[in-house]
Amino acid sequence: MKQPLIILITCIFSLTCSGQSVFDYINTANEKANNGDCKGAIQDYDKALEQKPDFTMVMNMKALCLIELNETDQACDLFRKAKEMGSGKSSEYIDKYCANRKTKIEKKNVNCKMAHNGKFKYGSNQSDTTAYIERKGNKQTEYYENNKYQTEFNIKWISDCEYELTFINTNDPALNFLTKGDKLTIIISNVNDKQYEYQSNLNGMISTGTHIKIE
Repeated sequence: MKQPLIILITCIFSLTCSGQSVFDYINTANEKANNGDCKGAIQDYDKALEQKPDFTMVMNMKALCLIELNETDQACDLFRKAKEMGSGKSSEYIDKYCANRKTKIEKKNVNCKMAHNGKFKYGSNQSDTTAYIERKGNKQTEYYENNKYQTEFNIKWISDCEYELTFINTNDPALNFLTKGDKLTIIISNVNDKQYEYQSNLNGMISTGTHIKIE
């Protein structure tokens, strides 16, 4: 007797040829999700991901279940992971569910006042070693390639360790995706002498880095 087509496809892709396949778990999970059992669905999505960890479609479906359970931070982390792995659909979900949501970070008791004014260089992972930031009052200007390119922001401090940048203008073609009025939220997570670690959020796109104070 011939095996069902779905099992043959499963074997071809080396997902599994014994027991429950990735597709079995997905089908069961989808059925549970449709019946309102998101916790049960997540368990089956996890079993599917154990067999195929790079299955971004399953990551997105699991994240949607997490949204239903009000686990939005965890869901957004999963959407971003799927996006990094090449899922175009994840961008839509990030825009819908995560764009205005700050990613939680564990913040220590730190003194962030040193970051409010002065001149700062990027951490050593920055390819342009001439790049630096000048922050004074409610203005921040970023300089690249020996001052060839400049980018200006208004800066608003929400708290001692959290600030918001509003994009004004730039002559850097690499930043042409920014439009006037775009906002970035930055949270300082750690301060060590003359440098601080931060996490930035631009429309749900999360990045981290280090700034070193030089003046």
